[in-house]
Amino acid sequence: MLDLELVALANAMQGNGTDRVVALPSACWSDPRTQVLAKAIKQAHNKGRADEVGVAQALGEGTDDYKLIGGLPKLLHLTSYYGGGRTAFDELHEAAELRQTNAAIEAAMTASSQALSPADAKDAAIAALLSIETGGRSESTPTSLGDSLATVMEQSRQAFLDPTSENGVTTGFENLDWILGQWQPGAVYILGAGTGRGKSVMALNFAMAAAKSNHGVLYISLEMGHADLTRRLVAAEARVPPDAIRSGRLNHDQIDAMRHASTALELIGNNLMIMDNVHVDAERLSAIVKTAQAARSIDLVIVDYLQLLKCEATYSREREVASISAGLLAVSRQCEVPVIALSQLNDQGMVRESRSVEHDASAVLRIDYEDDAWIPGSSGVDCHLRVLKNRHGRTGSVSLTFERRHQRFIERVYE
Repeated sequence: MLDLELVALANAMQGNGTDRVVALPSACWSDPRTQVLAKAIKQAHNKGRADEVGVAQALGEGTDDYKLIGGLPKLLHLTSYYGGGRTAFDELHEAAELRQTNAAIEAAMTASSQALSPADAKDAAIAALLSIETGGRSESTPTSLGDSLATVMEQSRQAFLDPTSENGVTTGFENLDWILGQWQPGAVYILGAGTGRGKSVMALNFAMAAAKSNHGVLYISLEMGHADLTRRLVAAEARVPPDAIRSGRLNHDQIDAMRHASTALELIGNNLMIMDNVHVDAERLSAIVKTAQAARSIDLVIVDYLQLLKCEATYSREREVASISAGLLAVSRQCEVPVIALSQLNDQGMVRESRSVEHDASAVLRIDYEDDAWIPGSSGVDCHLRVLKNRHGRTGSVSLTFERRHQRFIERVYE
């Protein structure tokens, strides 16, 4: 394999396939010498001269790298001996992927052996294996303006040809779709509200709207079990109080409503997956989502809620929450899905414990009630879902009513 690498580098210094060689990922070079030489060729190429003399200058006479390679005489020998052969780009990529795979397997075995439980061991192993870079563009590879421009223009062309087509995931609220442009892949949305003021109910509304539109949803619940969440979904669909469903104190009309609701929910049952593992680690979120994506398409991820995600302990809770925020951002971009994260609010109505959460988010939403609107025992409470920040568009407010008895929000539309 080292011979294949030397042939590629020798040809690059002779001007054969230089652009493709310098674009190869670093994992293609298995030996310290070829790693150093590939880096020097890239530097020399950027300066406009990638022949033996230019590469020798890039190495820097007298440096450790220069001595490792053997200087200009060794470079001239390399090109005369290895130059002229076929550069096996496919074989170089395959060998790099094999080395990455073997390294990931070793990392997975190490991580799983250090895990505290079988579930943690599985997540750690999956995270290590999913870290393998395959033939696509890795995160560390920049995108040229030309490539990015082509993507943007094609997206705009498709939107122009079919203005009615959905380019995101519906929120379930017409005015909120208009403000946000729906939930967009690669974006993180923060939903905040006071304790007990409907965050999870709102999130389930979002999940149901997406599932009913035939989108795949992964709901990660760190607080409530799947049965409690499903009970809320049945209550919202059947318009039957969840405490009546739990206790079984139902009249005949409510029983019929629950049967109809169950039938309706079964039709979209495969579109909504609930994970109620309270030990989810922020750093392994990407692995969890990718594992779910292997089973079916996931178009929306909801995390309920942000402050309960586990992370590596530090000297500062603010730094810990900032790390969690970075993990959410990584999930949205690596998995190309919108991520909605629920968050507690402080006394000033802002996201608790870290300003970086609001900074990283594409949009920040908050459920607001009038001071005298929240009356204990009341069935319906008017509120506003405010978009406080929207990096990609407008801000605004959506008028809603929280039907507490039936665990759902409905939009108030004014003529």
